[in-house]
Amino acid sequence: MNLDVSVIIPTYNGVRYLRECLDSVRGQFVLPAEVIVVDEASTDGTPEFVAGYARATGLQIRLIVLQQNTGSPSRPMNVGIEAASCELIAVLDQDDVLLPTKIRDEASALADHEELVFAGSASARVDDPQARWQSAEVCDEIRTTGRAYEGFWKIDGREMLRLLLEHGCFLMGFPGFTFRRQAWKAIGGIDESLRIADHGFLCGLATQGPAAFIERVNYLRRIHDSNVSGDRLAVGRDFLRVARKYLRGRGGVAVDPSRVMSVRGCFVGMAYAFRDSGHYLDAWRCYRDAAAVWGWNRELVTAAAKLLPHWLAITLLPRSATRSKRP
Repeated sequence: MNLDVSVIIPTYNGVRYLRECLDSVRGQFVLPAEVIVVDEASTDGTPEFVAGYARATGLQIRLIVLQQNTGSPSRPMNVGIEAASCELIAVLDQDDVLLPTKIRDEASALADHEELVFAGSASARVDDPQARWQSAEVCDEIRTTGRAYEGFWKIDGREMLRLLLEHGCFLMGFPGFTFRRQAWKAIGGIDESLRIADHGFLCGLATQGPAAFIERVNYLRRIHDSNVSGDRLAVGRDFLRVARKYLRGRGGVAVDPSRVMSVRGCFVGMAYAFRDSGHYLDAWRCYRDAAAVWGWNRELVTAAAKLLPHWLAITLLPRSATRSKRP
């Protein structure tokens, strides 16, 4: 039995992981209609491995080879989704693993409930598959705000957007959900300017309608030094860009700031991280944006004032030094 699902696998130098990744697709209780592997200029023989795997196993794989590497999986994902022939899309990172119930659970929810925009599942780590990654707090909120259906919880789109802002990308990456290609197109695809694009993409999908959450662990994530999400400052910048967009209500979509007070703490926390790493302009923007949403208070004023000496050091002093060198 097959479902009308395209599985997109973006890859770059993924030979050491791809066998287990592709095996997890072959091991699905319900197979996808197609598998598209998009290679982004690998130098380790990845395209040859994928072609050989397809011949050896009989798994029908469409291989797309890009000639340039952008340093992010967003571009190959967009390319693969554009080439897909199915309406339902599941993305699988090259180093992660789908559990056998993944496609059946998520695609069936979407197929049976046309109003749903995406369906996500709980996840765990490859090295600890019994420990669900999603916190008890997130699951409790979903149960409280959602409506119970057979096999999943249905969450209103605006409520899902609030959860995504307050708790971040709790679905833990693109393999954590299946979505409609039409919704991908409606929001302009995956934002390739974001290094860590899953959170912003999910927030965009939430603006299109309700979502489903399945409490079963359906995906295992592999943690290692090469994870793109390992750069805390890059992740922070992307999160703040997404939060600014929806807390300010651009595009007619807004979240009540009083319901996401924890996000204010994220702005302040990231400001400290930026300041400690010498990114003073980024730190100032955090304070400014927090004040624009929640208003200035003593904490923000005091913290922002501490940036002043650093600001002077990087703006006025270089100019003074340049003038002093002139004859």
